[in-house]
Amino acid sequence: MKKQATILKILKSSLPILEAVKVEKGMSSISNLDTWYNEFTDYVGENKVTSFEDYDLSGPTDCQGGYYGMDVAEYPELEKFIPSGSVVIDQANMNDLFEAIKFVSNDDLRPVMTGILICKDIVATNAHYLISKRINSYSTSRKKHPTFIIRIEAIKILKVLKMKTCKIEYDKKMERARISGNGFEIVTRLIQGNYPNYEAVIPQSFSHKITVDRKQLISSLTAILPFSNKHTKRVAISTPEHRKLVLLAEDIDRNVEKKIEIPCNSETTTGEIGFNMPNFLVCLKAEKTDQVIMTFSKPSRGAMVGEDILLMPLMNH
Repeated sequence: MKKQATILKILKSSLPILEAVKVEKGMSSISNLDTWYNEFTDYVGENKVTSFEDYDLSGPTDCQGGYYGMDVAEYPELEKFIPSGSVVIDQANMNDLFEAIKFVSNDDLRPVMTGILICKDIVATNAHYLISKRINSYSTSRKKHPTFIIRIEAIKILKVLKMKTCKIEYDKKMERARISGNGFEIVTRLIQGNYPNYEAVIPQSFSHKITVDRKQLISSLTAILPFSNKHTKRVAISTPEHRKLVLLAEDIDRNVEKKIEIPCNSETTTGEIGFNMPNFLVCLKAEKTDQVIMTFSKPSRGAMVGEDILLMPLMNH
């Protein structure tokens, strides 16, 4: 039941009729979503409801259909869905989709980046960091692959439902996607626009390669974060020796700095490259391996964290 309640919160709309929930069990009804949600969860707690099948519509009178002056007939019906193409998302890629949520932008001025690109890869970026995971069902022999931008709300619902696999179909004419699996079906509008050319910013070669214990690096970054500049949160990393990674955070305004050295395996000795620490931590936590490999060429170019995550540098001004 907690899943349904969470989904209702995700599905909030600015249109009054869509700020309502249509309940069908022997009868149809609509209630104001905010009020219904609060009363419904109270009812769940009092009556130990575990699913919609247990929900008695003759229960709390304030939850009855039409009580708030809405006519169930006014609730919009979906137009016929005609698939233009489809993509199968397996369990590994479902985890990639859920991880990509953290990489999506919340900048409404760039709406295409507020969604997740589905093409041969699963792609999400906020211009500071980017994740790109190859879709396992992708085939180079296929002439044309689906390419569309799906709304983040749909992926959040999949996560709430704990979907392990799904099929995503898209209707190019109506600009919609239909996600099905586990007995559920979700229809969502697609985000229209041209997604940035993500492949152009991913380095194809590198001069430096550093291997380091991921958990130790996360712990060290967390420890020196309070010593960084409160605006930039910058950390500088360097490898003056092949087996030593130096992390440096400083704030000139407060006259504080902190340096931490941790073991690593670096193929070269490097100069300094800087990153925003909160962004760096997001990228590191998205990796699941014990050892993380970082590759980069210049302090002014993006660095790869693992094989699929790009982190843009933060220059020292």
